Amino acid sequence: MENKDVMKLFLGKGASLDSAVLEYFANNEVALMSFLEKAAGKFPPILTLEYVFKTMGVLPPEIELKPIYPSHFDKKKVSSEDAVSKWTEKYSFYKKRLSDKMSSLFSINRTSSQQSFSLIAAVSEKIDKGTIEIEDSSGSLRVSVGKDDYEDMLEGDILGFECVRRPDGISVNRVVYPDIPLKREVGKSLSRANLIFVSNPSGIDASKSSECSGDKECTFVFMSAAPDNFQPNHVTVDTASIMKVSGITILMCPWKNISSYIDNWKTTENVAVNILKRRDILPGASVKDSGFWIGSTFLDDIPDIFVTDNESDVFSSNYKGVTILSVGGPANAWKIDLKTREINKADFS
Repeated sequence: MENKDVMKLFLGKGASLDSAVLEYFANNEVALMSFLEKAAGKFPPILTLEYVFKTMGVLPPEIELKPIYPSHFDKKKVSSEDAVSKWTEKYSFYKKRLSDKMSSLFSINRTSSQQSFSLIAAVSEKIDKGTIEIEDSSGSLRVSVGKDDYEDMLEGDILGFECVRRPDGISVNRVVYPDIPLKREVGKSLSRANLIFVSNPSGIDASKSSECSGDKECTFVFMSAAPDNFQPNHVTVDTASIMKVSGITILMCPWKNISSYIDNWKTTENVAVNILKRRDILPGASVKDSGFWIGSTFLDDIPDIFVTDNESDVFSSNYKGVTILSVGGPANAWKIDLKTREINKADFS
C-alpha cells in the first residue's frame, strides 16, 4: 500500500500518523486491516506504534529465531580424500569472502620472484612467537607476523596476508579478516521494543518481572530454560542462534558454545571480537573431525547485537557498530531499547 494512501485513509478518520506507523502500515496491509477492526473507529490525535501494538494486542517485535550451531559433531574418522575435498570447499568459501578486500593476489607457488604480494591462505601451524606456516592448494610458506596477530590467530583460520620479502624472510604487513564492514548500515527498529537478556533465570523475583507482564513492548530473553509459570513475554535460546527482532539482527551465543576459545583469547570480550572479525561462531574448526559443513556457522547476516552469558564477566562494549553484551543472572541482566539502542543494567533478583 502506498504511503499516501495510508495517510489519506487516516486523515479521513481524523487521525494523524507518526513516521514509524506510516512505514509499518504501508508495508503490512494485513496489520492495517486488523488494527482498523480492533480500534473500532476510536483513534488518538496522533497514532504511535505503542498505541497500535497495544490496540492489536500483539508483541511488537516479530521474533524469528534460527539456530546456527551444529546440533551434533560427527567424530567418525574422515578419509584423506574427503578431508582434502572439505578443505578445498572451505578454502573456496573464505576466498570468495576475502578477495574483494585485497588486490594483487598470488598463489603461494608464484611468489618466489615477488618482492611484495598478497595471499589468501590457511594457518596450518603456529610455530613459535611470531612465526607461522600458511598454505593454499599450491604449496606452503613460512612467514612472520606481529605479536598481536600471532596471539589472535588459530590454526585452521583462513585469512588474507599482505606480505613483503625481506633479507631475513617474509613478513606480513597486514592480516585481513572477513570482518565487519566499517560503512555498513546499522539496523534500526521501528518500535521502542525492549529486550531483557538474562543468563540463568534461577532466583528471578516474580514481583519485579511482573512489572513487564502487561507491557507488550518488553520481552525477556533467557539463555537457558525459563522459570515455571513465567508470565511476561519471553523466549528461550539455548544454542547459538540468529534472532531477528523488528529489523534488528542479534547473534545469541551461549557461553557453553564458545567458552573453549577463552584459552586462546583470554577474555570474554576478545572471544566476541574475534568471532565477529571472522564472522564465524566456530573459527578454526577442523574439517577432519567434524561432519558438518563449516559454512553453516558463517555469519552472512552481520549482527547488530552480540549476546553471550559468561556470568563471571558481565559487561557491555562495542565493536564496529555491533553492541556486545555479556549477561549474568537476574541481578546482572541487560535491558536494551531496540529503537534507540540504549542499554541499561537491570536487576530482577
